[in-house]
Amino acid sequence: MTTKYPLRTKRKAETRKKIVGAAQEIFYRKGYDDTTLEEIAEAAGVHVQTLYRHFANKQELASSGDTSWLERFRESINDRDRSGNTFEFWRNWLRFSLGRLTSDGGEPYRRYITSASCQSAYPG
Repeated sequence: MTTKYPLRTKRKAETRKKIVGAAQEIFYRKGYDDTTLEEIAEAAGVHVQTLYRHFANKQELASSGDTSWLERFRESINDRDRSGNTFEFWRNWLRFSLGRLTSDGGEPYRRYITSASCQSAYPG
């Protein structure tokens, strides 16, 4: 007898990834305050109720984008097949990340990280 749970887990992860990707793109383009969860759900191709099954609120969704970058970094730096030393890896990671964030001059990203609502999503 085969189980459907691994497939369900994979689909949930894919849906979550789509939602986070759509959220990052819209938050970046429009800013945190001007973005609605309905817009994010539509862009991800899911119903807003599906979005709420994955994220309790907008702040949790906003912080998940940073979490996904951290996880990507963790996987990359721990990859035993990566070339170069840790310093080279770190330098290349920073170049890649900063290049992505500033490819359009960086103004949308600056607006996003300086918005009051975004700052409240990241206590510190």
